[in-house]
Parts: sequence; structure tokens; C-alpha cells
Amino acid sequence: MSDEEEEVRLKAKDFHKKPHIGSLYCALKPLEGWTTTIELRDETKVRGKIVHVSIEMNITVEDALVKRPKEATEERYEYLHVRSSNVRFIIFPDSYHIISNIKKHYLREKGLCGPR
Repeated sequence: MSDEEEEVRLKAKDFHKKPHIGSLYCALKPLEGWTTTIELRDETKVRGKIVHVSIEMNITVEDALVKRPKEATEERYEYLHVRSSNVRFIIFPDSYHIISNIKKHYLREKGLCGPR
């Protein structure tokens, strides 16, 4: 095996180790700790503090306020797990700088900078 082939093989191996690099996960993971609104496919709105984003982009929200489309009342949950397949979109806070947070997350994943 030539050096060039070995280099390609090693790059492919690293890519499979961290398949989330280059995906939307890189934009969502740094949202942990931020309060935001998530709209679900059934038009339900969930507002709360994001405490965890999994590699599959499932989201755990703390102090969640849930507003269903055809109901006048809102429901509160201490913790709410939102499956990624139910998410229509996420409203990023105005003060959240997407590009700089993606860069920081990428550098952290590559081991080029310290913890958050």
C-alpha cells in the first residue's frame, strides 16, 4: 500500500470516528445552555433551556414551556426529550453567533482548543 493510499485510509477512519463533524450537530451542540424555541412538525412550540443534544440530534430541554397549536393553555415540564425526527426547525437566539460557535466546536472536537 502506497503512502498516499495509507493517508486516504487514515482520513476515512477518522471521519467514521466522528461522523458528526460537518453536520447540523455542530450548530446544535453549542446551543447547550441557551434558551430557545423549537417548533415541532405538528406545529407545537417548545421553549426552554437546552441541556443536551445527542449525536442523533435528539434534544433535552429543561423548564420546557409547551404550546400546542389549537389549545389556549401552555404546559410546563421540568425536562422534555424531543426526538430529532419531530423537529421542524429551531429558532436560534439573536445573540447566538452560529459561525463562531461552529468553529469553536470543531476545534474542540479536533482537540485544538480547551473545554468550553
